[in-house]
Amino acid sequence: MPHRIVFTFVSTAALVLSMASTQAAEIAVDPGLEMAGMTGIPQNPDPQVVGWNCFPQSSANTCGTTTTDPFAGTYSAQLTTTALASPNTLKQGFVGQGVVLPDSPVTVSFWARGSGAIGGVAFAELFSEIAGGGVSKPEILGGGPLALDPDPDTWKQFVFNTTTGPDVSGGLTLQFNAATGGADGSFSELFVDNISIQVVPVPAAVWLFGSALGLLGWMRRSSR
Repeated sequence: MPHRIVFTFVSTAALVLSMASTQAAEIAVDPGLEMAGMTGIPQNPDPQVVGWNCFPQSSANTCGTTTTDPFAGTYSAQLTTTALASPNTLKQGFVGQGVVLPDSPVTVSFWARGSGAIGGVAFAELFSEIAGGGVSKPEILGGGPLALDPDPDTWKQFVFNTTTGPDVSGGLTLQFNAATGGADGSFSELFVDNISIQVVPVPAAVWLFGSALGLLGWMRRSSR
């Protein structure tokens, strides 16, 4: 088999591999919360399922979807927290298992609006999950509370570029938390929409590249 053909074949396979391993892939499930709005978001599910799940932590808190002024489409998520010293979380857990690479770039973006008073704040958190239990990297995106627009009716886009943990065998969990303080009157309300989790995936072309090299070796031996 001519060396020029071998070189071209290997170079093409390597290029495909390179493109497959660097192109970001979207792993968020129901990013616009349209399906969640139609079916309802499970409350305190056990066991947790992939997709949107609510953990309001108190009967005084509410977590779900609303049709009031979404950023896009028909629905957005709404977390309203009035119980004192209480978290109220919306999670999308364990997404991208078998797709997400460890120690690799991940971009989380979403639109949000809301307000808080007397210690009420909102966070976005990302967890690199370990299969079977545990977290290899917990992270508050941005390092602190979300800087929402002062007007609670104005949507603001947030984009966070970070990296996955050293073990993401259980995938990634994205969590929104509208939390209150312990003082009387503490309040937090958060609306989120158009949520994206983009990662560098395990390259599907690895198998193709390995198979191509194996085929080339067989063809070269056969031509002798």
